[in-house]
Amino acid sequence: MHHPISRAVTVTLPSDPAPSKAQVEWILSGVLSRIARGVVSPRAGLRELVATYQAAPQADGARFVGDEYAIAQLVGYFYGYDDLEERPSEVSFDGRYGREAVTNLDAEVVRLAREWLDARGA
Repeated sequence: MHHPISRAVTVTLPSDPAPSKAQVEWILSGVLSRIARGVVSPRAGLRELVATYQAAPQADGARFVGDEYAIAQLVGYFYGYDDLEERPSEVSFDGRYGREAVTNLDAEVVRLAREWLDARGA
C-alpha cells in the first residue's frame, strides 16, 4: 500500500509593518500616562518611552531626537538622569545638585508628561 508522501511547505509571512505615527503616539500616551499618574517612576517611565521611540520608524528631517513625537526634551532628560547620578557634585538640574536635583527632575518629567497628555486631550 502506498502512503502519500508529506511535503514540507514553507510559508513566508510578511513581517509586521512598521507602526504608524498614530500607533506610536498611542503607545507613548500609555507610557506618559503611567508617569503622570505615578504608576511608574519618572526614570523607569522614560526608559520605556525611549525604548518605544527607538523601536519606531524615524522621520527624516527631524531636528532633534524625538521631535516628530514632541518628546525631545523627555528623551534628553532620560539621559540626564545618568549625568546627575554619575557626577552629582558637578551636574545640576534647576540649580540643584545630587539627590535634590534628581527629585526636581522627577517633578519636571511628571509635569511634561501631563503637559504632553493635555495637549492631546488624553
